[in-house]
Amino acid sequence: MKRLLLLTVVVIVSVLTFSSCSKYEEGPAISFRTKAARVANEWVVDKAYDNGVEVNVSLYNGHILKLEKDGSGTITYPIGTSDIQWEFNDSKEKIRTRSKDILGNWNEWKDEDFVTILKLKNDEFWTKDKDNDEIHYKTK
Repeated sequence: MKRLLLLTVVVIVSVLTFSSCSKYEEGPAISFRTKAARVANEWVVDKAYDNGVEVNVSLYNGHILKLEKDGSGTITYPIGTSDIQWEFNDSKEKIRTRSKDILGNWNEWKDEDFVTILKLKNDEFWTKDKDNDEIHYKTK
């Protein structure tokens, strides 16, 4: 009986500890995959919000964001594909991308390009920018 009580206490403390330590506002509370492994995927826009108001996602039809674990990737538009690079900030609570300019040189990293990660799961990736615009991605 004492073992069962001790096990119950350990489980409750563990659940409370992990649920309060979520790095992202919308979760997950715990994951056994690294953040880079979770972000590495092919993403399409599922929902978009402009200051909390949902916008028509058909504006994003044909857009595919492909991120690799090594920080490389591509973004595909209806008219073509561009190479990109991505990185987390030090706390891995934000992410930013950069692309090449018309001469083929990588654009400079800018701190203002970081967007806040609200949710990062294997099949969901939500971001919010400094203008309060949200993009909810799902796996392709």
